[in-house]
Amino acid sequence: MLHRAAPWGPVPISGMPVTLTPEERTAYEAEWGEFCREMDIARRGRNVARGRAALLRFRQKAGLIRVDSTVAWIAQQVQAERQVACSVEFVTTAADPIADRLRDFGLEVATIYGRDRFDPEAERLRFQTGQAKVCVFTTVASISLHAGEALPDGRQASTEPRVGIFHQARFSGIAARQVTGRTHRDHQVSPWHIAYAEGTVEEQVGKVMVERIAAASDTVGGDTTGLTDLAQLLGADWLPSATLVDTASDQARLG
Repeated sequence: MLHRAAPWGPVPISGMPVTLTPEERTAYEAEWGEFCREMDIARRGRNVARGRAALLRFRQKAGLIRVDSTVAWIAQQVQAERQVACSVEFVTTAADPIADRLRDFGLEVATIYGRDRFDPEAERLRFQTGQAKVCVFTTVASISLHAGEALPDGRQASTEPRVGIFHQARFSGIAARQVTGRTHRDHQVSPWHIAYAEGTVEEQVGKVMVERIAAASDTVGGDTTGLTDLAQLLGADWLPSATLVDTASDQARLG
């Protein structure tokens, strides 16, 4: 299986560093220290379940610390007359707080996440018709969020330019490309950004993922190499490589 860039060009993708406040930095470093301790205990005991749980908790808490920054950036994009697709991997520590705080800003938000919580097609159409300027979603494929789409009822989707943000970096380059394809499709160019806390392990992870997604073409087998690089950064190289993507995927589906 081979990935090829879209005929109208590859997805413009870049990292988006977030400068943490002193309080956020303190909280982040505390979570990182706890993660390292838990991962070390799990490694010494070869306890895969404990290692998976430590990785999941760290990614959840690290993302929660950056929620306000993501919300502020999205609000700025809406003010600049863009519609924003916000990809998240976790519900209670990312999707829900981001959507809630955006509503506090007075913004309409389409929500495509959580099992049986929302009608995915109804929410998608709210975004596509411009009623909601923001879509927060966990799904990787099978939805269209691009500008100018010919809708099933004969209408045309809004033509405001789309911009995307990964609140959490997808560890699978293939899954990340699928996400960017929700808006970068049908000859509509849509830039994407990967948010990360500046000066942390997230920054290193984000840079790896920018390189993985920006590659013009890649084989499915090459995704394993990317996961290996990420596992080494997180001290999780003793875990099965699939653990890095399966943990987040299960959480996203279950909400």
